[in-house]
Amino acid sequence: MRTAQLRQKNADLERLERLERLEWLKERHGSLSTTKVIGTKLFKGLSSGQVATLVDMARPVSRSFVKGELIWQEGDTAGGIGLLLEGTMLCQFHQVDGKQQLVRFMGPGDLINLEAGVSEKKTSPACFEATGNGAFLWFSNSSFLENPSIPLETLSVIQANVLASLAEDTIRLMKRVDLLSNQKVRGRLLKLFDSLREEQGNTLQFDLSQEKLAQHLCVDRSSLSLELNRMRRDGLIDFDRKEITLKYPASNCL
Repeated sequence: MRTAQLRQKNADLERLERLERLEWLKERHGSLSTTKVIGTKLFKGLSSGQVATLVDMARPVSRSFVKGELIWQEGDTAGGIGLLLEGTMLCQFHQVDGKQQLVRFMGPGDLINLEAGVSEKKTSPACFEATGNGAFLWFSNSSFLENPSIPLETLSVIQANVLASLAEDTIRLMKRVDLLSNQKVRGRLLKLFDSLREEQGNTLQFDLSQEKLAQHLCVDRSSLSLELNRMRRDGLIDFDRKEITLKYPASNCL
């Protein structure tokens, strides 16, 4: 009798946890039909009903974070995929001399630590640090990509989305290698600005501090500041704290 009651209690707790997960999504992002989860890189091509069923089956863990929190360190176990719902993160390396090298700035809809989730080692290749308060969903491999209960048709769409995201990351890294091949600070800035111009036009919005931008370009902050001011004097750009306006034509050779 006690065993049956215990099983019933566990079943009730599981149902409650599922309801709490769905309610959390609704509370933070509205109903599942309009939530930011729908149409993200991970769930692109799936209907709202398919996503709702998938979330219920995969049982992702919702986690909030605060500005400055270190989510993963390099080498930490990370056997899964994170979906950033709100807030921002930096993917970066912490070097022995205390300096940091910024690899990527991440925002809502981005997939966190995807490389670790699909690699053999299942360990984080870099550090992930929050630059603001936010939240993400964590899908463990055992309940998501490796879950035999998920319909094959749905899983095929997810796998295609994961592959597409990895391809985008590879292209981004190739462009970064090209950027860093420039020996001069101005060359790196022009490469970065022209890349961002394709998405934002001539007015670029920056959520990064000058220190973080310098880390991304692998230059000293003082050198970056000097070159930005030279470029403004040369009539190439104008800028304030969070915005840079490009005044040179896009056809400029880098």
